[in-house]
Amino acid sequence: MGKPAVVPFLLLTFLFLSTFAAAASDPVLDTDGKKLTRGTEYYILPASAGNGGGLTLDSRNGTECPLYVAKESSEASPGFPVAFFPYTHKRTVRVSTDANFVFSAASTCVQTTVWTLGRFEESTGRTFVATGGVVGRTGPEARGTWFRIETFEDGRSGYKLAFCPQPPVCVGCGKPRCGDLGLLEEGGKVWLGFSDSPLPVVFKRV
Repeated sequence: MGKPAVVPFLLLTFLFLSTFAAAASDPVLDTDGKKLTRGTEYYILPASAGNGGGLTLDSRNGTECPLYVAKESSEASPGFPVAFFPYTHKRTVRVSTDANFVFSAASTCVQTTVWTLGRFEESTGRTFVATGGVVGRTGPEARGTWFRIETFEDGRSGYKLAFCPQPPVCVGCGKPRCGDLGLLEEGGKVWLGFSDSPLPVVFKRV
């Protein structure tokens, strides 16, 4: 008598997992409603007007290098373009997929413009996003270079940027530091880093 109930249960489980997998692999869309593609340049801009410009590079703490990810104060400045390189090597950039974020800009520092998560700073209690990573490298030494584009759980428009590297990009890394990326004020400038208030963004193709 109990066997017929097993089929609906298994069916519901399958449908749930299928729906979850589909949501997790949704393509990220730009401001024109087109899919983000690997290696293509996009401006990362605030999702709503009146919140300044796009993301750029700048130096912190009076030192020229390394360069950190900052935000332009003027809406007239879109910042530097960013290209995305998913670990899957697929053409389409998808939600909740680890990818390298790379500024398409020249740097005076002897380093790359690949985003990398900085160290936790005990003096400020903050973690900022810097540059200097390597595209395509995996493992514990490269775990700071993998970021994600996520949707908002509460249904807000736009996307949020996050850091939470998972296998296969971070096998043997232990439990990763995970968090959303928002705006942090310091020294009269605004920087990108771990925050409880993630920055809603959109992607505009260059």
